[in-house]
Amino acid sequence: MEKPVPMHNRATFICNFVDGQKTRMTVHCEKGRLDVARGVKLARYAYESRNRKEPPEIVSGQFVSSEGEKLMTYIGDELANLNDKTQNPNSSSPREAK
Repeated sequence: MEKPVPMHNRATFICNFVDGQKTRMTVHCEKGRLDVARGVKLARYAYESRNRKEPPEIVSGQFVSSEGEKLMTYIGDELANLNDKTQNPNSSSPREAK
């Protein structure tokens, strides 16, 4: 039996903040390209909305497929350069998930 082809281009970005809180955001991505800048932006907005305060530093993040498979993992240093005003998805050095 063939594996079903997904009808969407999205993945879940799981973001871990320095205070121990975690957000999970579904992020629309172009086919074959994960949009980490969008994931970080949405995670920060979710944190701010939930806690009514500015989000702290991000410790790590990862993209997971709708099937639960890890797609990419990012550490804090790789995410530190991303902010709401200057977003460049190619500025981080993603690590292949194992």
